[in-house]
Amino acid sequence: MQLSLPAEFSDLTLKGLMTIQGTDDPVQWVSTCGNVTPQYVKKMPVILFDKAKDHLQKIMDAETALHPLTIKHNGIEYGFIPSWSEFTTGEWIDIEIFADDFWNNADKIMSLLYRPITRQFGKRYEIEDYTAKEDREIFHDVSASYFAGAMLFFCNSRTKRLKDLRRSLSMIAEAGMKSAQNGDGMTTFSTSPVNRFLKWMRSHGSRLKSFFNTSHI
Repeated sequence: MQLSLPAEFSDLTLKGLMTIQGTDDPVQWVSTCGNVTPQYVKKMPVILFDKAKDHLQKIMDAETALHPLTIKHNGIEYGFIPSWSEFTTGEWIDIEIFADDFWNNADKIMSLLYRPITRQFGKRYEIEDYTAKEDREIFHDVSASYFAGAMLFFCNSRTKRLKDLRRSLSMIAEAGMKSAQNGDGMTTFSTSPVNRFLKWMRSHGSRLKSFFNTSHI
C-alpha cells in the first residue's frame, strides 16, 4: 500500500491542520493528510500507520509561519484585511464567535481575514466586503503556514482590539490546558493555540519584525 503525506509543515493543508488539532482520532489525521479514506487507512499495515503518525508529529513540531499580505489561490488573488481601522463590527463579532470553537472554525477565520481583491494600486489594495456568507471550504487546501502566519500577526499586533482578542484566545487555550491537566486527555498534536502562538513568535518573530514595523495594518 502507498501513502503520500505532506513533506513539511508548509505542505500541510489548513484542512489537515484542522483535523489534527480538532480530533484525537489518528485514523482521521492520516486519512485527511494522506487524502485517502478512513477505510483505506484501517487496512494499512500497522508499521506503515505508525510511520505515518510519526511523520505527522515531526512536521507539526517543525511548523513554520508565513504571512503574505496577498495570496493567489485557485486562480484568485486574495488580500489580508488591509486596514484594522476599518474593521467592521460584524467582522469583529464573528471572529470572536469563531474563536469560541477555534479549530473547527479555522477555515472561517481564514475566509474572514483573506478576501478576494477588487482593486489594487501598487502595494495597496481593496478587498470584497464581508458578507458572513464566505465559502469556508475555499481555503481547505491552502498551506497551513498561511494560517499560522495570520495567527502570528494577532500575537504581535499592537492594536488594542487585537490584544483584546488575543486575551480571549488565551482564556480558551488555558481552559483546554486545565482540562488536560485534570485528566481529560489531550493528544500530542493538540497543543493549545497560545503555546503554538508563542512557539511561532520565538521561531519567526525576528523574520517578521520588519513587516510588523512597516505594516499599514
